[in-house]
Amino acid sequence: MKKRLLACLLTVAMLVSFIPRPALAADAGDVTYRDYDENSQTWNETATRAAGTYTLVSSGDATWGDDGHDGWYVLNADTKFGSRISVTGDVHLILKDGCTLTAYLGINVADDNSLSVYAQSNGTGALVASGRSGYGPAGIGGSRGGAGGKITINGGKVTATSDTGAGIGGGSGGAGGNITINGGTVTVTSESGGAGIGGGHGGDGGTISITGGNVKATSNHSGAGIGGGDGSIGGDGDGGDGGTISITDGTVEATSNYGAGIGGGRTGDGGTISITGGNVKATSN
Repeated sequence: MKKRLLACLLTVAMLVSFIPRPALAADAGDVTYRDYDENSQTWNETATRAAGTYTLVSSGDATWGDDGHDGWYVLNADTKFGSRISVTGDVHLILKDGCTLTAYLGINVADDNSLSVYAQSNGTGALVASGRSGYGPAGIGGSRGGAGGKITINGGKVTATSDTGAGIGGGSGGAGGNITINGGTVTVTSESGGAGIGGGHGGDGGTISITGGNVKATSNHSGAGIGGGDGSIGGDGDGGDGGTISITDGTVEATSNYGAGIGGGRTGDGGTISITGGNVKATSN
């Protein structure tokens, strides 16, 4: 009886082994994207990341950087993150057309780290990041009290929001870091005291460069639309200066209720502002 049972089990095991299984995709093949050369100020429309040289974005991996592929990631399907994504080192993210990454607690890009975002030819890949968690991180950038790192947007539809941090830049109390927008549709908002792009509540703007794209940056309270956060954090009036802001092209709309549209937050100095091109509208209500 035991021998017969064992024989039956072996037969079932052999039959199961012959059932075809779908192969797990290790990558999405060669991925073409648009890259901007800041030195020559030209676009490479057919930049390519070869198969096997990147990591597919997965909701099970919220720590980016140590991936074995020089920090390159590809968004190949709609993906949602319930925890804050953490960027370490130099990370590059390609948004494939038609795919959306939703980071409900935002993306942490602290000082000395960098995130570069790319899109494909149609520019329909999207990144949605929120720092509205009650403890002041930027939507994309520093955590509470921390400066943002180096953040470069070369394309895609990027939406970033925060409460007292910047939409993109510093967390509450942190400076903006180094922010460059070369292309894409970028919509950023700080609800209370941070800049849309730049410093968090109490933080200076850092270095901000816009060379193209469609940018809408809003502070619904007292930070600048683009520049410094509200400088009055803690009642000491420090911080909130605009930093260094350069706009050479693109369509830019920057709005604040009590800070500058472009420049310093409430009580902050304007900083150094250079606007040499583009369609720029700055409003302080």
